[in-house]
Amino acid sequence: MSRKIKRLIAIITAVLLFSTVLSSCKKSTSKTIILPLVASTPNCFDPQIASGIDLENIINNCFEGLVRINEDGEIQKGVSDNWSISEDGTKYSFHIRNSAQWHVPKGLKDLLGEDYETTFNAQVTAYDFEFALKRALDKNTNAVLAETLSCIKSVSATDSSQLEIILYKPSTSFMATLATPICMPCNEEFFNATAGRYGLETKLLLCNGPYYISSFDKEAGITLTKNEKYVGDYSAISDYVKFISPAFFNSSKDNKNNATTTETSVSAFNYLYDQEGGYDAAIISMAEAKKLPKSFDIKKYKNTIKALCFNCNSEQITDDLRLAFVYSTNVNTLVGTGSKAEGLVPACCGLTPGVSYRAGSNIVIPPAENHETALLHIKNATTEDDITKPLDLSLKFVLLKEDETPVKEMIQVWQKVFGVGLSISITACETQEELDSLINGGAYDIAYTSISTTEFLASGFLRSFASDNGKNIISLKSAEYDALLTNIFNSSSKEELLTSNKRAEEFIVKNGYIIPVTQEDSYLAIKNTANDISVRPSGAVYALYK
Repeated sequence: MSRKIKRLIAIITAVLLFSTVLSSCKKSTSKTIILPLVASTPNCFDPQIASGIDLENIINNCFEGLVRINEDGEIQKGVSDNWSISEDGTKYSFHIRNSAQWHVPKGLKDLLGEDYETTFNAQVTAYDFEFALKRALDKNTNAVLAETLSCIKSVSATDSSQLEIILYKPSTSFMATLATPICMPCNEEFFNATAGRYGLETKLLLCNGPYYISSFDKEAGITLTKNEKYVGDYSAISDYVKFISPAFFNSSKDNKNNATTTETSVSAFNYLYDQEGGYDAAIISMAEAKKLPKSFDIKKYKNTIKALCFNCNSEQITDDLRLAFVYSTNVNTLVGTGSKAEGLVPACCGLTPGVSYRAGSNIVIPPAENHETALLHIKNATTEDDITKPLDLSLKFVLLKEDETPVKEMIQVWQKVFGVGLSISITACETQEELDSLINGGAYDIAYTSISTTEFLASGFLRSFASDNGKNIISLKSAEYDALLTNIFNSSSKEELLTSNKRAEEFIVKNGYIIPVTQEDSYLAIKNTANDISVRPSGAVYALYK
């Protein structure tokens, strides 16, 4: 069966399923909320190994940890209705409310036994959090965010309602970490019954949040359904939520028009207008926000910087040559009328929940333009064997078409410093989605691009450049930088945390991996029919409950 026919079948199936959902919604007078998938449909929904904004959006609504983060970045109650922290900051004691329940899917007799609906204990207990945290720390789990829990010395449930966590030393970011996917509860009995398939299917996952995952399809997206078993402080704002890729809408349109190709990089903005199945909310650019009618609530978030990025996987750009480019660059050439960046970390990112990271004079700027220093780095990059040989660099530069003029001015200066041996070919993209696709695929040597964050803390944003992070856009592999990240998650005071964050930020900026240029905003557009949707301070991670 051809790929095109398979896609068409998937689309028809999704439409039929979606029609059923809409029909159910009409009967219950509840609207289905439709939101964009940023990347492709996830393959697994296991919180302990989850990474990426799509999974965080789903897990934040389908699971509930010990605590939650609200739209102001503050710590709120979760499954734990109260807690205490010892005076020395190393012992955390949590009380688990006894009303917390798992949503147990149908059709699990083969896993849990014939009478599982009456015999399986669906109460969420302290033991579920103990198992989850120990599993996250187990090296065999390969949890992407395991180092965020490196401060934990021991974790134990003294009974079903009491959880005790001992840290090696105080950690200022620990409470915020407890709200992340890696710390979501996991029932040991159910996990073992899945025999290594936990989270690979909707029925192979227990959810304890306001929603549960009722269906997912790699072509059509993911459907969340209100969890009637949930008894907590947050109620679902809709009976159904559907996450759909913009590319799915686009492919549906192409099929209707008998098109032979589909776009893989499509802006969610194109599908905000559609009143019959279009998105209810999406993150968009300022230019796109200006085009929307008044039927949308537009909120601005300082979650983006524009920057020069050097691909660490480039076969031609050595450390010295990268620094030669840095010292040949006058950032003001690119700033124009924009707001100059105060560092790599976007302004929305706090030090701790509710505390600014950029307070005071905490500014991190790239090295100043100095052509003499640039020439020294060029000389250092030349070996003794070819010192008389002219420099020969042929580099690929990717950017947005709208940035071509100032970038070409900057490249002219580079060519004066480097000489005729520097050749740069420019690929100008029409959309940020197209540019992101090139960068994420590593198809560049140098890029001038927007870097947006979904994190609300500086530590989370800086971790996006860790060696093991699959979304590391510059492909940085540095043991030294990874050690700086470990220091962040082991900081025992706000002063130490600030210093650790700044050192990690300076490592990237001062070594010229990324040159921050301007600070930019992203915009969250929400239809006025779905104004109960809220997000974290970064403008991402939807809270579909209130």
